[in-house]
Amino acid sequence: MTETDFQKTWEFVELKLDQLWDDGENGLSLQVYRQIQTKLKDYQGTLNMMESVGEHTDNDKTKRQWGRDLYDALNDYLSPRLDHILDRLHVCPGRELVQLYSSEWGQYEFWAECVNIVFRPINQNWVKMQIDCGRKDIWEAYVLCLIRWKRGIFDHIKERMLTAILELIKDHRDKIPIDHVALNTAIQSFATLGVDILNDPTRSNLDLYWRYFEIPFLKATTEYYDSASSTFLETHCIIDYLHQVQVWLSQERTLVSDCFHPDTCGPLIRTCRKALLEDRVILIGEEFLRHLEGDNQSELKLMLNLLSTTHKAMDQFHLRFSQHLSKVELSTAVSAKGMVDSSMANAYVGELLKLHTHYQTLLETLFVRDAKFVRCFDEWFLKFVNHNNLCQSSSIKSAMLLAAHADSLLRESSHSMPESELAEWLTSIMKIFQYLADKDAFHLAYSKRMADRFLKGRSASVQAEKLMIGILREACGNDCTRKLETMLEDTKISSALNIGFQSWLCEGKRAGVCAGLSFQVLRAGSWPFAIDGNPAGTFLFVPPKTIAYAHALFLEFYTARHNGRKLIWMWHLCNGELQANFKASYIFRVSAYQMAILLLFNDRTTVSYDFIELCTGLGGSDLLPVLLALMNVGVLIASPPGTNPGRDTRFSINPNFKSNKRIVSFRPRREDMKQDGIKKDEIKQGENGTIKEENEKKRLPLFRRPYRRGPSWGKC
Repeated sequence: MTETDFQKTWEFVELKLDQLWDDGENGLSLQVYRQIQTKLKDYQGTLNMMESVGEHTDNDKTKRQWGRDLYDALNDYLSPRLDHILDRLHVCPGRELVQLYSSEWGQYEFWAECVNIVFRPINQNWVKMQIDCGRKDIWEAYVLCLIRWKRGIFDHIKERMLTAILELIKDHRDKIPIDHVALNTAIQSFATLGVDILNDPTRSNLDLYWRYFEIPFLKATTEYYDSASSTFLETHCIIDYLHQVQVWLSQERTLVSDCFHPDTCGPLIRTCRKALLEDRVILIGEEFLRHLEGDNQSELKLMLNLLSTTHKAMDQFHLRFSQHLSKVELSTAVSAKGMVDSSMANAYVGELLKLHTHYQTLLETLFVRDAKFVRCFDEWFLKFVNHNNLCQSSSIKSAMLLAAHADSLLRESSHSMPESELAEWLTSIMKIFQYLADKDAFHLAYSKRMADRFLKGRSASVQAEKLMIGILREACGNDCTRKLETMLEDTKISSALNIGFQSWLCEGKRAGVCAGLSFQVLRAGSWPFAIDGNPAGTFLFVPPKTIAYAHALFLEFYTARHNGRKLIWMWHLCNGELQANFKASYIFRVSAYQMAILLLFNDRTTVSYDFIELCTGLGGSDLLPVLLALMNVGVLIASPPGTNPGRDTRFSINPNFKSNKRIVSFRPRREDMKQDGIKKDEIKQGENGTIKEENEKKRLPLFRRPYRRGPSWGKC
């Protein structure tokens, strides 16, 4: 009775499966599904009834497991049908194999899904019980169908299938039309058939897909693009080649989305990049260098976009970038300049800022702040700022030029700029400052120039000075700007002091005695020059009578107001203006020492070396540079002629003196400069005023000891 019930049940199920096999596109109706499952449940009920009334046969245990006979029947049902499909596939040639395989597989997979629904009661009961008991040869109906297809079909034709699939992919890459649907179905079957029968058959396993499709496919891809790239490069330039690489990569991504498993995209693109780009990084690197030198940013961006994830190529780009930077030099117009003056400093710093801005833009827009590119630039720019073709002789020359540039921005001139623009320029200076090897040299040079601006009254504005000090404080800390702040404070104090001095003169009915007289009081240790121009005490300068009178007046005023403070007069820093009457009138801008010598010629036409020394109190080592400066300009004539005057030399005014400039500055030659703490290639600091004879302006400096308020200067 049981055997008869099983045959009736299976005959009904088999009939419906045949209908589904022959007409798989339409599937089974819901009514048929219900009929089949009702038949299976009736069969299960019959078995349960037999067990309850004791009708057992010799195979009672197996019969009680009512799904085994149906499971075996399904397994046997598949064999002839799969054999028939295999026979058809064996006789199908080449690319047509993919078409037929895809068609058969598509119908079979749909049929297997329907069977799985039909056999759901068996999957949920008998199959689950067997799997829970540890059986590795029992699977759900859908998995059973997949395993039978793999063993009965796939294992027999996998080599031929792979060859046909690769041929179709090559046709697609060669722009030959193919059936993408069939290709997709065939390739996806490799992933679907990867069933992990030993661990979890319900989970997808891509081992079969990787082994029998992806690995051979990637190898074929390498071979294809090795050949295609070589052929393309024979007739095209590198840039055209890179554009073509973009097309190829886009084509491969589309192919993945249309036909392959998504996991193939990463390995495929990496394989293409290696074949198309990595194996040609030397050639691309040379092209990168050419476009870098030509500043062709669109081409550079193309290369970086394509190769930014390729370590070998990026290493090549870093190398080429370093090679390019090593060739950069200052322009001839800048490097040809000699002395450190404002025009040279402005041109020099302007070119450094131009280079810095250019490469920072590249780092931001093209290299996206890549750490190695940034490090390459920083290392090169540090070396370039301190050892370029203008600064080879001195590592501190860049610091001096930067200080000179800052001085030109902060110095009063006819070309003043708005405060916002000035702030932008001062901030840009710090871009160069951070690369200076000797920042102390910059601080020293800047403080000397700042002192010169204050003492000559040529600072553009107090706000600009404060702004620069604030920028330096932010970059270097309070310790580096403390003296600069003291200098600025001394200037403010001196302004108040001068107002008081003029009031004091008016009270004593001497308002016209020192018209235009002014002084600056400075604190010792804060200003960047020696307290005394004669630290060894080898001479005592004797100022001209007019200057001596101004000196006495201020000393009387200051002593009365600040009892106990001692002032040290800094004669070595005094400057003045003399009106000279030759065939034309000139204004001589001279130091106090030069002024004292020239005023001697108001009473006599010829003076001796000893007489000058006696009247001025200057010693030989201090007197000689002053005399040489006057001789070099052509104001004094030495007799007998010679470059190094001595005690036998007599001096006279040159009556034929002539200059193209109405205002003549008497600066000593560089080799004659001799000032403590000042390098020979620096411009002398501390020119602090003007002194005029017969109603001219007078400026007089003085300094005091370093306790309490500190030293002082004078503007007379």
